[in-house]
Amino acid sequence: PNRIPHVMESESKHTNALIYIITQNYFHEAERSVAAARQFLPDCDYILFSPEDYDGKKFDKVIKLSPQTSKYWYLNEVRYFNEGLEKLTEYDKVCFLDSDMLMIGDCSDIWRGLEHFDLMLAHAPTRQTAPPREVVPSTFTEFCTGIVAFRNNLAVKLFFQEWLKQYETDP
Repeated sequence: PNRIPHVMESESKHTNALIYIITQNYFHEAERSVAAARQFLPDCDYILFSPEDYDGKKFDKVIKLSPQTSKYWYLNEVRYFNEGLEKLTEYDKVCFLDSDMLMIGDCSDIWRGLEHFDLMLAHAPTRQTAPPREVVPSTFTEFCTGIVAFRNNLAVKLFFQEWLKQYETDP
């Protein structure tokens, strides 16, 4: 298949992965985040996905993504979720973190939660950030896409593919 070569790859000792999908503007921020996360989640691989080259040493793996194709960050991010899942075949459980997330305590319950659920999201810290396209009651809060934990299975892959399809149809 058409695969973009890995910039750096090491033998994986884990079945869990904490991933970051970022551009170079956020490399320093992601390095801070991964340093904090390693204190509380030692039993996983830390993987950086980026369309830009990264030459640091803070991540266990660095995987180069294809260039951005949309002017909408959220469309690129969901496309990168799909692209990344194709490259994470050795991992059973994956947690995506935004580069501005800092762990300040034990978060290993993320992996235990994924024993029962395919996808876990937190509520957003605020209400809607943009007007909804359809009438949505205020009792339905938005999700925080800064932390997304999921099992690496067919159901989740199909979900991310549908999410991308919806965004591409109506960005």
